[in-house]
Amino acid sequence: MSSKINSLPPISSSPDVPAIGARKTDASKKDVIAPETDSLKLTPSARVLGEGAAEAPVDAHRVEKLRQAIADGSYKVDADRIAGKLLDIERTAKD
Repeated sequence: MSSKINSLPPISSSPDVPAIGARKTDASKKDVIAPETDSLKLTPSARVLGEGAAEAPVDAHRVEKLRQAIADGSYKVDADRIAGKLLDIERTAKD
């Protein structure tokens, strides 16, 4: 069976591209290394979320009740409440 399309060579004959399903076994071939200039900047919203998570106590009983409600399908998402809380976070971050 030929895999030529528009006179292109078969896929497996290309030296730089492994055949479909082939695994790269030679680790020295074209290792990808992230440039040293990569950086990460958190938005004010992300900072507020991170600070709140570090201070929030965990109510294990409430967490278990929520898990059970999700598992049995009785948990309902309140989209308006979630949107309101996200807007509050955005307003707080801008201050």
